[in-house]
Amino acid sequence: MRERIEKRAHEIWLAAGCCHGDDVRHWLQAESEVLKGRGERPEGEQRSAIAQEVQAIVAARSSG
Repeated sequence: MRERIEKRAHEIWLAAGCCHGDDVRHWLQAESEVLKGRGERPEGEQRSAIAQEVQAIVAARSSG
């Protein structure tokens, strides 16, 4: 599933004009789309550990 999310996040990034800095938003959007396609909800336990880790890193960068 990770590969599908990576591929979709890359597609979203390309469609957005390859702008840097929105990687977390692109990843979360891709993750949500992939999980919805599988009939799963992206909240709670369904949210990937990778997405949670990336969000924590971005939050730390923003507050520092």
